[in-house]
Formats: sequence, structure tokens, C-alpha cells
Amino acid sequence: MQQRVAQAAMIAAAQGFHVEISSSNKMLMDIRRGAAFASLHFAGTYLKIELLKIDITARRRGYGKALLTDIIAIADELGLQIELMAASMQQERQPGLSQRKLKSWYHRYGFTGNDIFLSRLPMKNPLSQPYQN
Repeated sequence: MQQRVAQAAMIAAAQGFHVEISSSNKMLMDIRRGAAFASLHFAGTYLKIELLKIDITARRRGYGKALLTDIIAIADELGLQIELMAASMQQERQPGLSQRKLKSWYHRYGFTGNDIFLSRLPMKNPLSQPYQN
């Protein structure tokens, strides 16, 4: 699995991200590019998005879309399913999408699931069928 993390780090760096792999847990990787930040956890055949955050001053400018599509590209390249817990920051009185809009936003990128727990199967390429191991 550490090999997949190393491969993901190489892909992310090529996409222009600053990459940091946790020294205490080699399965955790943080990526940042400008106002966009994500914390990723690699386990088995999936990649879990622990946190996806856009600086408040940069929201509604496409940074989230760019970050998510780049994470999807990493997962697809490595044949990993993506899992996440979509929780609106509005519940904590922070600016951001409502829970309904957040779920709809993830659905546009191929995520399925209930109101909070979502996943996306890897694709050979964005216009193709799900990846088969």
C-alpha cells in the first residue's frame, strides 16, 4: 500500500500540488495547491477523503471542482474506490454548501450513497466504464 501512496504523491506533485506524507502514518497524505487542501487516507482498495477544504476567501471560484477532479484522477489512475463523509460546514455555522447541495455536488462527479456516506468506483478514464481489478 505504501507503494500506492508513493505513486499518488508522484501524480499529485505532477498536478502541481504540494504533497506531504504523514511521518507517523505512511497511509495519510495531505495535498495543497493554492487555496485548495485535501487530506487523503489510503487503505486497501480505496482512498478516503478525510478532509476537502477551500479557503473561505477563494470559494465559488472552481477550486473545489479542480481539487476533486484531480483526486478522482489519482484514484482512477491507481484503480482505487473513493470514499468520503459529506458533511456540510453550515451545521457548524461556517460558510459553505447546504447538506443537500453538497450531496448533489458530489453526485455530479459520480459519487453515490446516502445523505452523508458517499463513494465512487474507479474508472479507466472519465468517459469509460468502472475499473475492474
